[in-house]
Amino acid sequence: MKTVITSTSKGHRIWLQGLASQGITGTRCNVTYGNDHIAITVVPEGKRSITQAKGGIVDLQSKKVTQWARGAAHAEVEFVADSLILIKRIEG
Repeated sequence: MKTVITSTSKGHRIWLQGLASQGITGTRCNVTYGNDHIAITVVPEGKRSITQAKGGIVDLQSKKVTQWARGAAHAEVEFVADSLILIKRIEG
């Protein structure tokens, strides 16, 4: 799935919605920023919440997203398992 990386006053944003249709049913998650990907791990004791509206929403908005994006306007979202989402920026 492809998503847009948008600019906001607080940094860039990646908005994922409809997670339940992809098998993601948890209510909490942890986010890890790597050099070329962002990993969202769904775990009961996660630091961030997954909003249950619209089939499940994860909203990543921060300067960390801006640094990770490196000017990219789109990202590829891969649902690896029912508890792991990988986001990779699309260069160019």
